[in-house]
Amino acid sequence: MSDLDSKIKSALESISDDSLYIGDEIKSLYQDVATTFKGRYRVLLTLAWIKMIVVMVIAGICIYLFFVEKHLTYMLAYGLAVVICFQTMVTIAIFIWQEVTKSNTTREIKRLELQVALLIDYLKEKEGDR
Repeated sequence: MSDLDSKIKSALESISDDSLYIGDEIKSLYQDVATTFKGRYRVLLTLAWIKMIVVMVIAGICIYLFFVEKHLTYMLAYGLAVVICFQTMVTIAIFIWQEVTKSNTTREIKRLELQVALLIDYLKEKEGDR
């Protein structure tokens, strides 16, 4: 295992090509979330974002009405509505987060494939020099 690690390190050190670092810039959470609008499921994720915003607005209205209301029955109803809204937002957020981590994993796998391809080329060059 350490032999393979040393081969990878030497291959990466010998390559000065910038193609190894394609997409290697540090991405912020904003950029990761923005990538959800570019993938295969962009329509579904756009609808999820819209639903999340609508549910936030409804939760805000219910919170306001909860504190304004005089009757206990209506206060309980608004409180239950707020709890349901927050559960819905958490569910949508988990769904969106799964898509964000999936796209990050896919990007890392592609980067690993590029490094393996460069390592194979490096090893072929080393064998050709012998």
